[in-house]
Amino acid sequence: MGDEAAVPLTIAIRGVDAGSELWKGLARALKDIAELIAMVHVSHGNAPWRRCVRGTALDWVGTAQVQPSLSSVSSDVLLDLHGEEIRSDGRTWRVVNIAGNCVLRPFSCLATREAEPLVTSLYLIELDVRDAGWVVLAEAHISSRRGFRSLLDAVGRTAIWLVRAGIRARPGMPRAWRLSIPTTQRGGSLGAVRSRIGSVRARIRDRVSSEIWAIGRVAEPVEEFVRTRTVEPQSWIEVPAREGFIADPFPWPGRDDAVLYEHFRHRTGLGSIEAMVLGGSTMNGIEKLDFNVHTHLSYPFTHRSEGLVICLLEMAAERRQAMYVLSPGEAPRELCTVAENVAMADPTLFRWGELFWIAYNDADLGLHENLCLLFASRLEGPWLPHKLNPVKIDVRSSRPAGTVFRVGGSLIRPAQDCSDSYGCALTMNRIIECTPERYAEEPIARLLPNPNGRFPDGLHTFSVTSNGVLIDGKRTIVDWNILWQRLSRRLRRASESIR
Repeated sequence: MGDEAAVPLTIAIRGVDAGSELWKGLARALKDIAELIAMVHVSHGNAPWRRCVRGTALDWVGTAQVQPSLSSVSSDVLLDLHGEEIRSDGRTWRVVNIAGNCVLRPFSCLATREAEPLVTSLYLIELDVRDAGWVVLAEAHISSRRGFRSLLDAVGRTAIWLVRAGIRARPGMPRAWRLSIPTTQRGGSLGAVRSRIGSVRARIRDRVSSEIWAIGRVAEPVEEFVRTRTVEPQSWIEVPAREGFIADPFPWPGRDDAVLYEHFRHRTGLGSIEAMVLGGSTMNGIEKLDFNVHTHLSYPFTHRSEGLVICLLEMAAERRQAMYVLSPGEAPRELCTVAENVAMADPTLFRWGELFWIAYNDADLGLHENLCLLFASRLEGPWLPHKLNPVKIDVRSSRPAGTVFRVGGSLIRPAQDCSDSYGCALTMNRIIECTPERYAEEPIARLLPNPNGRFPDGLHTFSVTSNGVLIDGKRTIVDWNILWQRLSRRLRRASESIR
């Protein structure tokens, strides 16, 4: 923003060496909006902790030998990542976990809450000198369902994003809430161990189990889905589990009861886009759509605008995003290229004000956790990235999950909750602000699968139609035939790569 460029913050950082990966990451992210000043060292902590973070984005130990002392530094903000310094005459920022421990305190960044054992929550907080309390400037929630070093790397990148988000927020964004977690440093080794055990168990579960999805329709108005509740259709449409599954249903505007969806096949490990006519629990008039793309396809999002039926489908493996026009009886026609060299997951088109917007998950920045935006004044583009991308990091409510719809005066954006597993639930977000300079939304409801239903393990698409809502449901199974097909695909790919 203009005010950021004109008056950049000066941030003093104590205990992060100027040659370290963490310092270099901060310098890249804050270029043009902040000036960094390295301060005198604090203790680098114990040797095992230093060795663990080596080579990750959280590595704060570098090669700098001479740094200014605390008394010689003049800055707007003191960034205290170790939890050893509080400024008495200025602003102090910290990045802390849910227990109030600073991110560079040994192993504290690995701890999670018992209520969300697979979510690592981090907060950028500022000391309010008026009453010695802390206020939250920015927050992020990432999946801890990662390997140990991969999680450390993700925590480092997220800490950098939080600092940048805190700077972007000034001066117009209010500090909406006061920190309710403890801010005195305390041991977190037990929480870290419990979190890592939970992560290992979850990753083993992901490797040995298979997800089976099916499609259902709920004949209720959208107003019924802006409150936390369970969702269960009267019947499900599915294919034999050993063959694959169907998911990501979207209507074909102008064609009554015609539904687009992904058909995934275990044998190939790829999804393709098909259309069918819904008839109770049967699939009628199945038609495969040829987008002339030969990698994995899914999420055939549809939108009617300016007399055209627009289709945006997930084609992340192409590292290119195109927009298509659908016409009955004709092959999909490419309207424009939306983006190049981007792995866009679940692209979702909507209108806000005078602009078209596309919400998506950037797979290069991490699956399921981030929300990014593009905008354009015309469908044909040019499509421009939001300057704050990613505008949100939250594994519980970022990745798009279907039609953005209106209830009363509010625009509601469905998102996937991937906190426990991929697509375990849906989160409804109310969009508060959406401009090329700012974006804000708040979660207002969570939709859960029926735990006693046929597909009790997840929901990850919410698609609004003229006569109800289309959803998909997940059942997690262990099937050795499916596992063998998965292993066979990997062996074939390994063999092809050697040739």
